[in-house]
Amino acid sequence: MFVFYSGGAIREVTTKLILETYSPAVVSSVTALIAVLSVTLFFLVGKQRYKKAAEKEKWSTQVLVQMGALSISTALAVHFCNVAIDQIGPLPYKLVQVIVYPVSLSLLAFVILREVVSRKIVVSTSVALIGFFVFYANSLSELTFGWAGVAAAAVSAVSYAISLMFVKSLLSQNIIPEKIVAARFLFLGLLSFFILPASAVDFSWRSGLSLLLLGALGYGGLFTLFFYGVRNVPATTVNVFIASTPLFSALFSRLFLSNVKYTVVEVIGLLIIVFALVLVLLVKERPATGKTLIEAHK
Repeated sequence: MFVFYSGGAIREVTTKLILETYSPAVVSSVTALIAVLSVTLFFLVGKQRYKKAAEKEKWSTQVLVQMGALSISTALAVHFCNVAIDQIGPLPYKLVQVIVYPVSLSLLAFVILREVVSRKIVVSTSVALIGFFVFYANSLSELTFGWAGVAAAAVSAVSYAISLMFVKSLLSQNIIPEKIVAARFLFLGLLSFFILPASAVDFSWRSGLSLLLLGALGYGGLFTLFFYGVRNVPATTVNVFIASTPLFSALFSRLFLSNVKYTVVEVIGLLIIVFALVLVLLVKERPATGKTLIEAHK
């Protein structure tokens, strides 16, 4: 999960740069198609490694329906994410996401997975959110929000939360994560065959390589790692990492941009986020389930 959200910071910056050349629809569909092809190729090349895992898969009509629903919800999430970044920028998009995503994910996890948010997750997420707003305190007054961009960011956040419900269900049936990634981006990838012919795309090798890396690594590679990481942890654990995105962005900027400096307030915000991650990683607490609570009440 740490690698996924670290890479996610790089993915957002790369997406913003590519959107200067291509439309959100082109970026969304083409990178999704590349993600499908890359994880499929990776699976086929190393097929023998998955032999034992494939024997444990529980395929059914329900699994196929869930894969289709996952593919559609992901298409909405990725497309509206790119629309939001294009219209209001990465930071305003993050601000909407850290508010809408944890709330929608917690509600969906309770209703669908019968997963009650543990005290540890609530405390860790709250601490991370404090660090988030402390880190961006000096930037908040300079931001401008457009209603269309905010709405797109909210739709993206809710769609991502919905898609995680399908992912958790598929993982519980031992479906190999690479197959889930391929299914996740399939619908959006197929749209590229309709979007590209209708778009005036000015191709260049530099932008083409950026699209390739974004699709293969930013989506195919990172989401595969994420699915392996989220298999055995509560879905709501993701809330803490969503609120911790400034830390990952700061690490990326400090590593690759030599002239980056942080103010005392920003450093304090990052330290608060680090504390939140330490809480969620080191504090041991077994979360209760909705079923257990109901039984206890009876």
